Amino acid sequence: MDPDSQVMNACRTIVRLVWRLGLRPHDRLPSQNELVEQTGFCNNTVTPAVKLLAEAGFLENTRKVGRILLDRRKWPDQLWRIAVPYGPPDDQPGCQFAAIQLCFLQSRLQALGCKCISLPRLPQFFGCGIHELNHFAGLEELVKENRLDGILTSARFSPDVIRNCSGRNLPFCLISGDQNAHLRAEFDTVHLIDCAMERFHRSGIRKPLLLECNDSDLRNSGSPEGRHFLQLAKQYGMETDAHSVFTGSVVELLGKAPEAASGPEHDGVLILNDVVGSAWSISLALAGRRPLLAIQTNRQIVLAYALPHIRYEYDVESIASHAVDLTLEAILTGTHHSVHIQSFQEKEMKG
Repeated sequence: MDPDSQVMNACRTIVRLVWRLGLRPHDRLPSQNELVEQTGFCNNTVTPAVKLLAEAGFLENTRKVGRILLDRRKWPDQLWRIAVPYGPPDDQPGCQFAAIQLCFLQSRLQALGCKCISLPRLPQFFGCGIHELNHFAGLEELVKENRLDGILTSARFSPDVIRNCSGRNLPFCLISGDQNAHLRAEFDTVHLIDCAMERFHRSGIRKPLLLECNDSDLRNSGSPEGRHFLQLAKQYGMETDAHSVFTGSVVELLGKAPEAASGPEHDGVLILNDVVGSAWSISLALAGRRPLLAIQTNRQIVLAYALPHIRYEYDVESIASHAVDLTLEAILTGTHHSVHIQSFQEKEMKG
Protein backbone atom coordinates (compact mmCIF):
# COMPACT_ATOMS: atom_id res chain seq x y z
CA MET A 1 0.00 0.00 0.00
CA ASP A 2 1.09 3.56 -0.72
CA PRO A 3 2.86 4.85 2.43
CA ASP A 4 1.31 8.29 1.82
CA SER A 5 -2.29 6.99 1.69
CA GLN A 6 -4.91 7.97 4.25
CA VAL A 7 -5.13 4.39 5.48
CA MET A 8 -1.38 4.33 6.21
CA ASN A 9 -1.70 7.76 7.85
CA ALA A 10 -4.37 6.26 10.10
CA CYS A 11 -2.09 3.30 10.88
CA ARG A 12 0.66 5.69 11.95
CA THR A 13 -1.73 7.66 14.14
CA ILE A 14 -3.08 4.51 15.82
CA VAL A 15 0.43 3.16 16.52
CA ARG A 16 1.50 6.50 18.03
CA LEU A 17 -1.71 6.56 20.10
CA VAL A 18 -0.91 3.13 21.51
CA TRP A 19 2.58 4.31 22.49
CA ARG A 20 1.23 7.54 23.98
CA LEU A 21 -1.28 5.59 26.08
CA GLY A 22 1.51 3.31 27.30
CA LEU A 23 -0.34 0.13 26.26
CA ARG A 24 1.46 -3.20 26.60
CA PRO A 25 0.93 -6.63 24.98
CA HIS A 26 -2.51 -8.09 25.76
CA ASP A 27 -3.88 -4.69 26.82
CA ARG A 28 -7.25 -3.77 25.35
CA LEU A 29 -7.19 -1.16 22.58
CA PRO A 30 -9.70 1.69 22.31
CA SER A 31 -13.01 0.73 20.63
CA GLN A 32 -13.81 1.59 17.01
CA ASN A 33 -15.73 4.71 18.05
CA GLU A 34 -12.92 5.75 20.36
CA LEU A 35 -10.33 5.29 17.60
CA VAL A 36 -12.41 7.42 15.24
CA GLU A 37 -12.71 10.13 17.87
CA GLN A 38 -9.10 10.07 19.02
CA THR A 39 -7.44 9.79 15.60
CA GLY A 40 -9.70 12.13 13.64
CA PHE A 41 -10.17 9.60 10.82
CA CYS A 42 -13.56 8.32 9.66
CA ASN A 43 -14.81 4.73 10.01
CA ASN A 44 -14.04 3.99 6.36
CA THR A 45 -10.37 4.80 6.99
CA VAL A 46 -9.96 3.37 10.51
CA THR A 47 -11.43 -0.04 9.58
CA PRO A 48 -8.88 -0.92 6.84
CA ALA A 49 -6.11 0.59 8.97
CA VAL A 50 -7.01 -1.74 11.86
CA LYS A 51 -7.10 -4.65 9.42
CA LEU A 52 -3.59 -3.81 8.16
CA LEU A 53 -2.30 -3.59 11.72
CA ALA A 54 -3.87 -6.95 12.55
CA GLU A 55 -2.25 -8.56 9.49
CA ALA A 56 1.12 -7.15 10.57
CA GLY A 57 0.80 -8.69 14.05
CA PHE A 58 0.33 -5.38 15.88
CA LEU A 59 -3.12 -6.24 17.25
CA GLU A 60 -5.70 -9.02 17.33
CA ASN A 61 -9.49 -8.93 17.11
CA THR A 62 -11.14 -11.15 19.76
CA ARG A 63 -14.85 -11.83 20.30
CA LYS A 64 -14.92 -11.53 24.07
CA VAL A 65 -12.45 -8.72 24.79
CA GLY A 66 -12.35 -6.84 21.51
CA ARG A 67 -9.10 -5.61 20.06
CA ILE A 68 -5.97 -6.39 22.05
CA LEU A 69 -2.39 -5.33 21.51
CA LEU A 70 0.01 -8.10 20.45
CA ASP A 71 3.30 -6.39 19.65
CA ARG A 72 3.59 -2.62 19.43
CA ARG A 73 6.76 -2.89 17.34
CA LYS A 74 5.09 -4.79 14.51
CA TRP A 75 3.51 -2.66 11.79
CA PRO A 76 2.79 -2.74 8.04
CA ASP A 77 5.86 -2.65 5.81
CA GLN A 78 7.10 0.85 4.89
CA LEU A 79 4.86 2.46 7.51
CA TRP A 80 7.49 4.95 8.70
CA ARG A 81 8.87 7.24 6.00
CA ILE A 82 12.43 8.22 6.92
CA ALA A 83 14.59 10.43 4.71
CA VAL A 84 18.34 9.85 4.64
CA PRO A 85 20.08 12.86 3.01
CA TYR A 86 23.61 11.78 2.16
CA GLY A 87 26.94 12.86 0.72
CA PRO A 88 29.76 13.34 -0.22
CA PRO A 89 29.84 12.46 -3.92
CA ASP A 90 31.24 9.05 -4.75
CA ASP A 91 34.24 10.42 -6.63
CA GLN A 92 35.76 12.03 -3.54
CA PRO A 93 38.49 10.32 -1.50
CA GLY A 94 37.28 9.32 1.95
CA CYS A 95 33.73 8.64 0.79
CA GLN A 96 34.04 4.96 1.70
CA PHE A 97 32.89 5.71 5.24
CA ALA A 98 29.83 7.64 4.02
CA ALA A 99 28.92 4.88 1.55
CA ILE A 100 29.24 2.11 4.15
CA GLN A 101 27.29 4.10 6.72
CA LEU A 102 24.51 4.75 4.19
CA CYS A 103 24.36 1.03 3.39
CA PHE A 104 23.98 0.12 7.08
CA LEU A 105 21.30 2.80 7.60
CA GLN A 106 19.30 1.56 4.61
CA SER A 107 19.59 -2.07 5.71
CA ARG A 108 18.56 -1.36 9.31
CA LEU A 109 15.60 0.82 8.32
CA GLN A 110 14.29 -1.73 5.84
CA ALA A 111 14.69 -4.56 8.38
CA LEU A 112 12.47 -2.61 10.80
CA GLY A 113 9.71 -2.10 8.24
CA CYS A 114 10.53 1.50 7.35
CA LYS A 115 10.53 3.20 3.97
CA CYS A 116 14.08 4.51 3.55
CA ILE A 117 14.13 7.54 1.24
CA SER A 118 17.77 8.13 0.25
CA LEU A 119 18.27 11.68 -1.02
CA PRO A 120 21.61 12.63 -2.63
CA ARG A 121 23.16 16.04 -2.18
CA LEU A 122 22.76 18.19 -5.30
CA PRO A 123 26.00 18.88 -7.23
CA GLN A 124 25.86 22.66 -6.78
CA PHE A 125 26.05 22.22 -2.99
CA PHE A 126 29.02 19.81 -2.80
CA GLY A 127 31.26 22.47 -1.25
CA CYS A 128 28.87 23.51 1.51
CA GLY A 129 29.75 22.77 5.12
CA ILE A 130 26.30 23.57 6.53
CA HIS A 131 23.23 22.54 4.58
CA GLU A 132 19.64 23.64 4.00
CA LEU A 133 16.73 21.39 3.04
CA ASN A 134 16.93 22.36 -0.63
CA HIS A 135 20.54 21.11 -0.87
CA PHE A 136 19.25 17.52 -1.19
CA ALA A 137 17.06 16.20 -3.99
CA GLY A 138 13.37 16.43 -3.03
CA LEU A 139 13.90 16.90 0.72
CA GLU A 140 12.34 20.35 1.01
CA GLU A 141 9.18 19.24 -0.82
CA LEU A 142 8.79 16.11 1.34
CA VAL A 143 9.03 18.18 4.52
CA LYS A 144 6.60 20.87 3.33
CA GLU A 145 4.06 18.25 2.21
CA ASN A 146 4.29 16.37 5.54
CA ARG A 147 5.32 13.18 3.77
CA LEU A 148 8.07 12.25 6.22
CA ASP A 149 8.05 10.79 9.71
CA GLY A 150 11.73 11.39 10.40
CA ILE A 151 15.08 12.56 9.00
CA LEU A 152 18.32 10.67 9.67
CA THR A 153 21.62 11.98 8.35
CA SER A 154 25.31 12.59 8.96
CA ALA A 155 25.19 15.79 6.88
CA ARG A 156 25.44 18.97 8.93
CA PHE A 157 22.34 21.21 8.72
CA SER A 158 21.74 24.79 9.81
CA PRO A 159 20.08 25.46 13.20
CA ASP A 160 17.09 26.91 11.29
CA VAL A 161 16.46 23.56 9.60
CA ILE A 162 16.60 21.72 12.92
CA ARG A 163 14.22 24.25 14.52
CA ASN A 164 11.86 24.01 11.53
CA CYS A 165 11.70 20.22 11.85
CA SER A 166 11.17 20.49 15.61
CA GLY A 167 8.27 22.89 15.02
CA ARG A 168 6.69 20.33 12.69
CA ASN A 169 7.20 17.58 15.31
CA LEU A 170 9.45 15.87 12.75
CA PRO A 171 12.32 13.95 14.42
CA PHE A 172 15.70 15.03 13.06
CA CYS A 173 18.49 12.63 14.09
CA LEU A 174 22.07 13.59 13.32
CA ILE A 175 25.04 11.23 13.26
CA SER A 176 27.43 13.90 14.43
CA GLY A 177 28.61 15.81 17.47
CA ASP A 178 26.69 18.97 16.44
CA GLN A 179 25.25 20.31 19.70
CA ASN A 180 22.39 22.02 17.81
CA ALA A 181 20.82 18.59 17.25
CA HIS A 182 19.14 17.36 20.42
CA LEU A 183 18.60 13.96 18.81
CA ARG A 184 21.94 12.55 17.75
CA ALA A 185 24.35 9.60 17.72
CA GLU A 186 27.98 10.64 17.86
CA PHE A 187 31.46 9.22 18.08
CA ASP A 188 33.16 9.83 21.41
CA THR A 189 35.87 11.96 19.84
CA VAL A 190 36.64 13.99 22.96
CA HIS A 191 37.37 10.81 24.94
CA LEU A 192 39.45 9.52 22.02
CA ILE A 193 41.59 12.68 22.17
CA ASP A 194 41.87 12.26 25.95
CA CYS A 195 43.15 8.69 25.53
CA ALA A 196 45.55 9.54 22.72
CA MET A 197 47.03 12.56 24.49
CA GLU A 198 47.42 10.62 27.74
CA ARG A 199 49.24 7.94 25.71
CA PHE A 200 51.43 10.63 24.11
CA HIS A 201 52.22 12.01 27.56
CA ARG A 202 53.23 8.59 28.92
CA SER A 203 55.41 8.04 25.85
CA GLY A 204 57.29 11.31 26.35
CA ILE A 205 55.89 13.09 23.27
CA ARG A 206 57.01 16.73 23.22
CA LYS A 207 55.62 18.13 19.96
CA PRO A 208 52.22 16.67 18.93
CA LEU A 209 50.21 17.29 15.76
CA LEU A 210 46.46 16.91 15.18
CA LEU A 211 44.97 16.22 11.74
CA GLU A 212 41.18 16.57 11.59
CA CYS A 213 38.58 16.74 8.83
CA ASN A 214 36.15 19.58 9.35
CA ASP A 215 33.62 21.82 7.64
CA SER A 216 34.95 25.01 6.09
CA ASP A 217 33.00 27.19 8.55
CA LEU A 218 34.97 25.73 11.49
CA ARG A 219 38.43 26.19 10.04
CA ASN A 220 38.83 29.84 11.05
CA SER A 221 37.17 29.72 14.45
CA GLY A 222 38.60 26.32 15.36
CA SER A 223 36.70 23.15 16.24
CA PRO A 224 35.93 21.98 19.79
CA GLU A 225 38.18 18.97 19.13
CA GLY A 226 41.08 21.18 18.06
CA ARG A 227 40.72 23.42 21.10
CA HIS A 228 40.54 20.37 23.39
CA PHE A 229 43.71 18.96 21.82
CA LEU A 230 45.61 22.22 22.37
CA GLN A 231 44.31 22.50 25.94
CA LEU A 232 45.57 18.99 26.77
CA ALA A 233 48.92 19.67 25.09
CA LYS A 234 49.36 22.73 27.30
CA GLN A 235 48.29 20.73 30.36
CA TYR A 236 50.92 18.08 29.62
CA GLY A 237 53.63 20.70 28.97
CA MET A 238 53.93 19.87 25.25
CA GLU A 239 55.12 22.29 22.61
CA THR A 240 52.43 23.77 20.32
CA ASP A 241 52.24 26.57 17.78
CA ALA A 242 50.01 27.81 14.96
CA HIS A 243 50.80 24.65 12.97
CA SER A 244 49.93 22.12 15.69
CA VAL A 245 46.46 21.55 14.22
CA PHE A 246 45.88 20.80 10.52
CA THR A 247 42.23 20.98 9.57
CA GLY A 248 40.47 20.70 6.22
CA SER A 249 38.55 18.37 3.94
CA VAL A 250 39.81 14.85 3.29
CA VAL A 251 41.15 16.02 -0.10
CA GLU A 252 43.00 18.94 1.49
CA LEU A 253 44.53 16.77 4.21
CA LEU A 254 45.61 14.17 1.68
CA GLY A 255 47.27 17.00 -0.26
CA LYS A 256 49.23 17.92 2.86
CA ALA A 257 50.69 14.39 3.17
CA PRO A 258 53.98 15.38 1.46
CA GLU A 259 54.46 17.93 4.27
CA ALA A 260 54.90 14.94 6.58
CA ALA A 261 58.29 14.49 4.88
CA SER A 262 59.35 18.12 4.40
CA GLY A 263 57.54 20.07 7.13
CA PRO A 264 58.32 20.50 10.84
CA GLU A 265 58.95 17.19 12.53
CA HIS A 266 56.43 16.07 15.16
CA ASP A 267 57.07 13.11 17.45
CA GLY A 268 53.37 12.36 17.95
CA VAL A 269 50.60 12.62 15.35
CA LEU A 270 46.89 12.16 16.10
CA ILE A 271 44.79 11.66 12.94
CA LEU A 272 40.98 11.69 13.11
CA ASN A 273 40.43 10.05 9.71
CA ASP A 274 41.56 6.62 8.55
CA VAL A 275 42.10 7.52 4.88
CA VAL A 276 44.27 10.48 5.87
CA GLY A 277 46.04 8.29 8.42
CA SER A 278 46.95 5.71 5.80
CA ALA A 279 48.34 8.34 3.39
CA TRP A 280 50.33 10.15 6.07
CA SER A 281 51.80 6.93 7.46
CA ILE A 282 53.17 6.12 4.01
CA SER A 283 54.64 9.62 3.52
CA LEU A 284 56.23 9.55 6.96
CA ALA A 285 57.72 6.10 6.38
CA LEU A 286 59.17 7.14 3.02
CA ALA A 287 60.78 10.15 4.69
CA GLY A 288 62.32 7.98 7.37
CA ARG A 289 60.26 9.59 10.11
CA ARG A 290 58.67 7.39 12.75
CA PRO A 291 56.47 9.46 15.09
CA LEU A 292 54.02 7.81 17.44
CA LEU A 293 50.81 7.61 15.37
CA ALA A 294 47.32 7.52 16.86
CA ILE A 295 44.57 7.06 14.24
CA GLN A 296 40.77 7.05 14.39
CA THR A 297 39.63 4.07 12.29
CA ASN A 298 36.51 2.09 11.44
CA ARG A 299 36.12 -1.65 11.87
CA GLN A 300 34.42 -2.15 8.51
CA ILE A 301 37.06 -0.27 6.49
CA VAL A 302 40.38 -2.04 5.92
CA LEU A 303 43.31 0.20 4.94
CA ALA A 304 47.09 -0.23 4.79
CA TYR A 305 49.34 1.62 7.26
CA ALA A 306 53.09 1.81 6.75
CA LEU A 307 54.02 2.46 10.37
CA PRO A 308 53.14 0.99 13.76
CA HIS A 309 50.23 2.92 15.27
CA ILE A 310 47.62 3.02 17.97
CA ARG A 311 44.19 2.42 16.46
CA TYR A 312 41.02 3.87 17.99
CA GLU A 313 38.46 1.75 16.20
CA TYR A 314 34.74 2.55 15.81
CA ASP A 315 31.99 0.25 14.58
CA VAL A 316 30.08 1.97 11.74
CA GLU A 317 27.30 -0.62 11.78
CA SER A 318 26.73 -0.13 15.50
CA ILE A 319 26.37 3.66 15.37
CA ALA A 320 24.06 3.37 12.34
CA SER A 321 21.88 0.90 14.26
CA HIS A 322 21.74 3.18 17.32
CA ALA A 323 20.84 6.18 15.15
CA VAL A 324 17.95 4.31 13.56
CA ASP A 325 16.70 3.20 16.98
CA LEU A 326 16.86 6.79 18.28
CA THR A 327 14.88 8.03 15.28
CA LEU A 328 12.16 5.40 15.64
CA GLU A 329 11.90 5.98 19.38
CA ALA A 330 11.41 9.71 18.74
CA ILE A 331 8.72 8.98 16.12
CA LEU A 332 6.83 6.67 18.46
CA THR A 333 7.14 8.60 21.72
CA GLY A 334 7.38 12.20 20.53
CA THR A 335 10.53 12.70 22.63
CA HIS A 336 13.16 14.41 20.49
CA HIS A 337 15.92 14.80 23.10
CA SER A 338 18.25 11.81 23.23
CA VAL A 339 21.99 11.33 22.67
CA HIS A 340 23.92 8.12 22.06
CA ILE A 341 27.71 8.23 22.52
CA GLN A 342 29.51 5.55 20.50
CA SER A 343 32.57 4.09 22.22
CA PHE A 344 35.71 2.77 20.53
CA GLN A 345 38.28 0.01 20.97
CA GLU A 346 41.97 0.82 21.43
CA LYS A 347 44.39 -1.47 19.60
CA GLU A 348 48.15 -1.43 19.07
CA MET A 349 49.11 -2.25 15.48
CA LYS A 350 52.51 -3.11 14.07
CA GLY A 351 51.81 -1.50 10.70
